[in-house]
Amino acid sequence: MISIEEKLERDRKKSLKYRNSHLEECRERCRKWQQKNVEYIKKYKKKYRIEHKNYIIEYNVEWRTKNKEYNKNRIKKWIADNYYHVLVYNRARQSKLKILSDGSITNEAILSLLGKQNSICLMCGKDISNCYTLDHIKPISKGGTNSIFNIQLLCKSCNCKKGNRE
Repeated sequence: MISIEEKLERDRKKSLKYRNSHLEECRERCRKWQQKNVEYIKKYKKKYRIEHKNYIIEYNVEWRTKNKEYNKNRIKKWIADNYYHVLVYNRARQSKLKILSDGSITNEAILSLLGKQNSICLMCGKDISNCYTLDHIKPISKGGTNSIFNIQLLCKSCNCKKGNRE
């Protein structure tokens, strides 16, 4: 009598042997299925990302720490390959800053804001008296202004995490 484990192992080997001998046929069948089930795949991936959010974050952090040099070189290569794209982006951002600026951000205004916040990062609550960054509450890329009323002081890590979200 064959045990269930042995039967499963035998079937797995048989299936693997078939796939290896009919590789293109299997790939084509898979491609057709994916084309027919685009919406199902989107929903499945979305559900997976929600259910495994912490795992995905941990995996990405671990990968970035293991591959710092690779990632740094990849970004440098992309910037070099897309020099004009980066140049246009930077010029557009600078022009938005000039147009939207009302000239009210002074050192005194920033120090006043630091006092109003009690030298605390508004997102995580860390002390930012020695090191802080200016953050636009409504990002310039989303129509925010460069006035003191649209500025908050955050620690560098919180500002990076926030990105261009409100």
